[in-house]
Amino acid sequence: MSAVRKNVLLVGVDREVVERLVPLLKRRDIDVLSTAPSPAVLNLLRDTPFDLLVVHYPLGRPGLEAFLEEVRSPESFCRNAGVILVAEDSQMEEALRFEGAGVNRVMTAQWTGGHLWQALADLLQVAPRVAVRTLAHLDIQLGRGRAEDLARSVNLSATGILLEAPARVRPGTPLRLTFRLPEELRPVRGAGEVVRVTQAEREGVDGFAVRFLNLEADGAERVGEWVAARR
Repeated sequence: MSAVRKNVLLVGVDREVVERLVPLLKRRDIDVLSTAPSPAVLNLLRDTPFDLLVVHYPLGRPGLEAFLEEVRSPESFCRNAGVILVAEDSQMEEALRFEGAGVNRVMTAQWTGGHLWQALADLLQVAPRVAVRTLAHLDIQLGRGRAEDLARSVNLSATGILLEAPARVRPGTPLRLTFRLPEELRPVRGAGEVVRVTQAEREGVDGFAVRFLNLEADGAERVGEWVAARR
């Protein structure tokens, strides 16, 4: 059975930069279209079912409000699409007003590949998650120092893990983590990077998401097989 193709639209965002940071978009089952902001974008939305929209903020013509109204209208092919706004640091506060009002995620234009990768993977749902509750031991790098903490997992994918933890860490923070898959005695160990902090009032989880950078030995294979067996 062939994979279901995903359609991604970049509006006012440099395609070469995005694809360089996120090779995910070069997968054969993902089609990427890049366009400059213009009123013609609304016609494109009416004709094409996109799964993810990455939009530069501010949008200019046709304007973000009109754009989101078209995307989220009951007749829209893109009504359930993920929408990411990319804004300069100086405009983040203004752009964040749209998060939860038609926009799923707001990111700074000074992104890192890890942050953008996780956001795209989340909203494209290319890395299926499985709910799992297990303890994880964390060794977190904080400037020149480090801190140890315990966290409880919420869900797990082949590429990362969502953790519930009281620790306050910033996206981009490197760490090492150790956890056990249910019914397995041998732990999974490796390096990761915090890619986002949860919004507790919206997600019901107070914690952060970690992207796996390198899992030791056969850890990546074991996690991938465990998740695939429970999809």
